[in-house]
Amino acid sequence: MRGYWHLFAIASSISIIAITFKSYFLYGLIVLWIYILYRRQRIQTFHALLLIGLTVLTSLYYSTTEVSTTIDLSQDSFTGTIPSPVERKENLTSLVFQTVDKTNIQVTYFDDDGSNLSQTWKTGADCQLQGIPQSPQPSTNPGQFNFQKYLKNKRISHQVILRDSNNLTCKGENALEKIYNTRNIGINNVNDSFSQFTSSWILALFFGFDEQLDDRIVTVFEHWNLSHLLAISGLHVGLITGLLYFLLVKTSILSKEKATSVIVIFLFLYPFISGGAPSVWRASLMTITAMTMLRFRKQGSVVDIVSIIFLVCVFFDKQLIYQLGFQFSFLVTSSLILSRKWLRRTSKAKLIVRISLISMFTLLPLQLLHFYYINPFAILLNIVVVPYYSILVMPFLFLLLFVSFISPNAITFLDFLFQSMHQPMLQIITSIDTHLFHPFVIGKIPLMYIWIYYGLLIVLFYSIEKHQKKLMVISVSTVCVLLLWLEFRPYIDEHGTVTMLDVGQGDAIVIELPYREGIIMIDAAGTLKKDFQTPSDKTYKQIINPFLYSKGIDQIDIMFLSHADHDHIGSVPYLLKNFDVNHVVTSDFFDKSMLPNALLQKTTFHVARGQSIVDYRDLSFQVLHPVKDMKNRNDNSLVLQARIGQLNWLFTGDISQETEQVILKRNPNLKVDVLKLAHHGSKDSSAEQFINQLNPKIALISVGRDNRYGHPAEEVLQRLKNSETPVLRTDRQGAIIYTYKDNGETGTFSTFLP
Repeated sequence: MRGYWHLFAIASSISIIAITFKSYFLYGLIVLWIYILYRRQRIQTFHALLLIGLTVLTSLYYSTTEVSTTIDLSQDSFTGTIPSPVERKENLTSLVFQTVDKTNIQVTYFDDDGSNLSQTWKTGADCQLQGIPQSPQPSTNPGQFNFQKYLKNKRISHQVILRDSNNLTCKGENALEKIYNTRNIGINNVNDSFSQFTSSWILALFFGFDEQLDDRIVTVFEHWNLSHLLAISGLHVGLITGLLYFLLVKTSILSKEKATSVIVIFLFLYPFISGGAPSVWRASLMTITAMTMLRFRKQGSVVDIVSIIFLVCVFFDKQLIYQLGFQFSFLVTSSLILSRKWLRRTSKAKLIVRISLISMFTLLPLQLLHFYYINPFAILLNIVVVPYYSILVMPFLFLLLFVSFISPNAITFLDFLFQSMHQPMLQIITSIDTHLFHPFVIGKIPLMYIWIYYGLLIVLFYSIEKHQKKLMVISVSTVCVLLLWLEFRPYIDEHGTVTMLDVGQGDAIVIELPYREGIIMIDAAGTLKKDFQTPSDKTYKQIINPFLYSKGIDQIDIMFLSHADHDHIGSVPYLLKNFDVNHVVTSDFFDKSMLPNALLQKTTFHVARGQSIVDYRDLSFQVLHPVKDMKNRNDNSLVLQARIGQLNWLFTGDISQETEQVILKRNPNLKVDVLKLAHHGSKDSSAEQFINQLNPKIALISVGRDNRYGHPAEEVLQRLKNSETPVLRTDRQGAIIYTYKDNGETGTFSTFLP
């Protein structure tokens, strides 16, 4: 079968994609591809039948990806085992508990001081779990990370959050626990031997433990497509293997044969020690296979080796292919192998440029699928930073580790040298990010464009290998046109939307005008940390930013801030920092001290007084309140009326019934079609008279699930029921979206959750 394994890998890959995304037209392409190969005598009848059989087998295997849910939810006690490593972070421990029925439950335990952590939670332990399993929370907003799907891809169907460590009692362990203990011992030794800065990098680059890296650095590396340097990959495994071989052979510690055997054994254990990332397994298995073949003088191509390892992985664990690291690793490796002739036809100085180009173009659709933006200038930084890590950082840190075993006294000096070298480099990279990070936010793209893109990419690789410059120019030009089309799609879309995001107990509303004529936000809720005082960027990072990016939004034209409560403006500082916000509009009585002055200077600040009008394009917002100071932050909320998509909308902030009466007196003929209920449906708002006079056709409530305030109040829901007003609420239906056409003749409400 030598020389044919890549065909089997391609057939399996396309089958998995077809069954996963229900893109059944791909089966037609497989049949056509097999027919062309057969007609051109690239394969024989036997190979064609094998390819068809493998396509059918893969499709059947991946058509049943549902995880086991044979769990009795009325139970609160379960017997089972811990099949995988126990992950321990600063104040968080998480593990997978597998019941006797092979149902996987994610168990999470929060311990503020770490004093109650059980030491009996070990891999392979037999355990008794006390707790009521819950279904994982799905994503409730467009663009939001789907935790439920993430757990499903790890074959986990339920989760339990422990309140007491005694609710999970275990005994015993298996052989893997000893390996994981070795990893933990190594992590502790590194922390004890080196400075905090140096140890954080050693742990990230050699142990796959990045918890100690500065969050800002991690974000910067994500911005510039450098995250592969922080996650152990083929680059790391190759360098470690080369350095080990050099130390063992060139220093005459071992013969070549014995050194090869030692390295092979090390590579079998290293994925466990380094956290088990798919990229590490792929690189380790490839290196083991190649070294074993060399050891026994067996011939085999790199393409065959990669293809066989891919097939072993996808059939050994069907969930593995859904992991982003696995996708990145095999896609880049395959692309580099396919382009090896082109890579050979260049100088060493240009080699890193070509590798970076191939990697960037190969991963670009996945980058858009998961992060919704691209940074084309990242290749320039990669050209500098990748060699810096390969030639300086990785070897230096490996030397530090080696020296720590043979001459601990030299560690302090070498540690100082590393800090002197690496800290200035990180400062340069961070400065570049601060001043030059201007991503192209494309937004969510349909699968059809991904198929077109990869089809063009295959043509490009073919033209490069065959030296067909005309075809190369055509394919590159078409790819560029495709990317430009994706960027400008919103500007020809006749639809506008109003989206009330599910931000929990808070408000965040995004209005998109047709043809991308304007983006308007009303409030941007934030959250607080456990102490209920320290601001957190959780809502911004997990909900607001992904939503805006998924819609291809990188600029906000107007941001209305109703009042200065954290559940309405908590994410504003992060928006002002990371987005171009052209105008911020508040009332006369807004407390500006709640927002940093440095960030306010990045935008134009406006004060809208009661009974005034704020115009933007063809959209007008009438400010109904406040006219005078109500001596209360909630009652000083900015109340806005606007006609959007031929419907009259009223946005009420957190006003009380008293303020509602004030508004009605000033506007006795006020009628609306859509009412955003005040104060998340509090019983102190939405009086019966207010609802009856407005006579809304629909009421929207932005409210958190199981919130401690009891919102929305039963009294309010009853008032709406009595007035026959339909209600949509974020705690039950997720994000609420109104979509209308440019002329406003048609408009539809929809919810993110069914």
